[in-house]
Amino acid sequence: MIKTLKLTTNAMKTIYTSAIVLLILSAMTGCEDMNSLHQKYLDAGPRVYLGKPDSVTVKPGYNCLRIVWTNNADSKIQKTRIVYNYGNDTLFVPFERKTPGFQRDSVTLDLEPGDYIFELCNMSEDEELQSIPVTGIIGKVYGESYKAQLATRSFETSIDQNTVTINWGDITSDYLYSIVRYTDRSGDTPVEKMKTCGNNSYTTIIENVQDGDVITVTSAYKPESNYMDVIESIPVTARFVQKNGQVDSKPFVRCTDIPFDNTTDHATWAQFWTLFDTKPTDAWLTSIPDENSQNNHQFPISFTIDLGASIELDRLVMFMVTGWEYQNSSPKRFDVWGTDMIAKDKPYEYWSTTDLGGWSLDWEKLASCETLQPSGGGIGSITEEDIAYAQKGFSFSINPKKSKIRYVRILIYETWDGSINTGIGELVFYGNMLMRE
Repeated sequence: MIKTLKLTTNAMKTIYTSAIVLLILSAMTGCEDMNSLHQKYLDAGPRVYLGKPDSVTVKPGYNCLRIVWTNNADSKIQKTRIVYNYGNDTLFVPFERKTPGFQRDSVTLDLEPGDYIFELCNMSEDEELQSIPVTGIIGKVYGESYKAQLATRSFETSIDQNTVTINWGDITSDYLYSIVRYTDRSGDTPVEKMKTCGNNSYTTIIENVQDGDVITVTSAYKPESNYMDVIESIPVTARFVQKNGQVDSKPFVRCTDIPFDNTTDHATWAQFWTLFDTKPTDAWLTSIPDENSQNNHQFPISFTIDLGASIELDRLVMFMVTGWEYQNSSPKRFDVWGTDMIAKDKPYEYWSTTDLGGWSLDWEKLASCETLQPSGGGIGSITEEDIAYAQKGFSFSINPKKSKIRYVRILIYETWDGSINTGIGELVFYGNMLMRE
């Protein structure tokens, strides 16, 4: 038993000795490996790094973006390398020293819409010297798909001769302001100009608009606070042409302050505004039995319309009240007068209609009109042909001098039944004017 124990002890000593030798050899080999990791840097000597791009920001834009950074006073910086598109694209931006110390630099890149990650590194011209790269710089480019979502502020247009007034709608989106582009013709040479309208403004006036002119409207947005400029919505255009057409009756009003004019309405269903509601079945009737007391109970029965704008009128169409063709108080003979401006502070007699007062010298007589009856049978013999003819409306050419007219005064000298009252179904004016297409 004792002999066996001695043999075991000798074997263990041998194992311990071998382990110690192996550990020493391993330690020596490990030291050699550690030196090899940085030996190449030690062999290359000291390495100089350039100042890296600092305070890097990216400003998004429309189909582009701008990268801005700061270079320090390092005189060896001669260009900046920009890597993007997952390393597939590289751009070198020359650096021109303009001021000592820190200097801002920038570059604008035309890119497809999307998100980008950039890496910036300053370099010497031969690229032997470099800075530590600045990585993970994120930028965004906006494009057509984003623009298509932007709303343009709503608007309507009104026209007075060659002046267009843009009436803006309410604010319904987060646009900053709206932009109107137009042709300025106030000088000898047409000039393309632009007006901006803030969100607190509700009218914009464009003067000297001519036949064929186009006004373009957009609204401006800033998708991000550091967006390069603004992005405009898809343009909305309004084209204006000089042509003959029906004058919009929406702005028409009756002048109620002219002496001798009849300003009465027979009933709530027979008011003056029904002259312009496109329904000859709706009648304007003067008050009955007023018998034109405004003009001492005699003809002519007169009334005056403000068209709301100066227009080169050329035609008037009058409709008798449906069912009253060639009877009752339908007009038979009347004169049409017009002017672009009403005189103020004139004496009462100036407006006389029985013996035409001084107003007739200041106004133009546009036409003398008569509603003809095809059969000629008079009020006692009205044919179906007569009724069909009347229901098409009586069209009269007016304003042979092609003057600009805003105020129209009509003097009725005879009605079909002879009563000194009148009932009219509809009045429609046509003119050569600047209109929105």
